Amino acid sequence: MAEIKEERVVVSPESATLLRVELVQIHSDGIDMGGALVLERSAAAWLAEQVASAADTYGFAEVDAEHGPDHFTVYVGGSDWQPFVHVHNQRAAAAELGGVYALGMTVDAARSLAEQLRR
Repeated sequence: MAEIKEERVVVSPESATLLRVELVQIHSDGIDMGGALVLERSAAAWLAEQVASAADTYGFAEVDAEHGPDHFTVYVGGSDWQPFVHVHNQRAAAAELGGVYALGMTVDAARSLAEQLRR
């Protein structure tokens, strides 16, 4: 199993109404398992709370909710010794940058994401 050598998450404006989350997650085999996620700015505070709760709550129950064109699923996977917070967003096809986005990150990266979404 490859070890994570580098991980960072950055939230930046995508447009007047959208935010983009970029995750870089470089493993010891050189593969970047990161990706991108797009969401409505209006959903940022809600998503921040869910991600923070997932990062800090043992036994976090999966959350599935719609916010405008965004349909989020937030859950914790992995093992007890290395949990991963997963954030999926299935944006409506007709929405700006509609499509399916999925990220899986360590608890530390999830805390960073929550903090940045709150700004």
